[in-house]
Amino acid sequence: MPAALGRHLVLTMVLLRDRYGGGSLLRVVFSLGHEDERTLLRDRFREQVADRLAATLSGPDRQSRAELIAGQLLGLGAALSLHRPDGAGWRTGPERLADLHAPGLRRLVQG
Repeated sequence: MPAALGRHLVLTMVLLRDRYGGGSLLRVVFSLGHEDERTLLRDRFREQVADRLAATLSGPDRQSRAELIAGQLLGLGAALSLHRPDGAGWRTGPERLADLHAPGLRRLVQG
């Protein structure tokens, strides 16, 4: 597995978040709704994010590691949203955020 995957994931998340205006994913994750809607959102998220990521990983516990990677990216997104307008996301560019956050993902990526 490429050592740069964690950095790539962070960069992609930050750049897409900036391009599309912020925390829409967080609004979906924390939204109130009927159980059927939440189940559908969870299933779609699992299919479109965690399952695809797991397919790119090698080694044991691929699905668990993929879900934990997705959770860390969601946490980063939450931190960037919560600490506006003067937090890390505004003081620190995407490349530096990726440099800071990616090492924490490396262990999960490599297994």
